[in-house]
Amino acid sequence: MDENDRNIEILKKIMMYCGRLDEARSRFGDSLESLENDQLYKSAAAMCVMQIGELTTHLTTDFRNEYNEIPWQDIKGMRNIAAHILST
Repeated sequence: MDENDRNIEILKKIMMYCGRLDEARSRFGDSLESLENDQLYKSAAAMCVMQIGELTTHLTTDFRNEYNEIPWQDIKGMRNIAAHILST
């Protein structure tokens, strides 16, 4: 698999996890209170955010540099927050 194909596959997975986050929001609600008070919601959201953050690290450096308007480091940082705060 060449680098372009790899990036495409990673982006498809990122989009899938974004869709799952949207499904969770639709099912559990939009409020911060809902997220804070429902452990299942919190776990589902944390897992999706962690997966997205992890997947961004597998995109090629050339791809991330080409799309440098996307805050890749912030996305990875959200992964760390989800792993260490939201999932507790």
